Amino acid sequence: MGVNNFKELEKEQVEKFNQTQKENVKNSIDSSIGVFRFIGDIFELYLPKVIDMFVRMSGGGPNENGAHKKKGNDNPKYPNQLK
Repeated sequence: MGVNNFKELEKEQVEKFNQTQKENVKNSIDSSIGVFRFIGDIFELYLPKVIDMFVRMSGGGPNENGAHKKKGNDNPKYPNQLK
């Protein structure tokens, strides 16, 4: 009995489908990981600044010169520092 061409064609198509399917899955996973990495980078870059903005809008955080606001008496500790 001779070689069945349809059986060989089926084997070739199965092998080709498996290879392309593996490549499609790999490309899909790589693109998903890239998207999640991009979103993570955006959160890492901008989220602290947004939180700081809301803190400053609510009246908290450091003032212009970087020190916290003084509470109570604004007089210096030593009298020779009076202006």
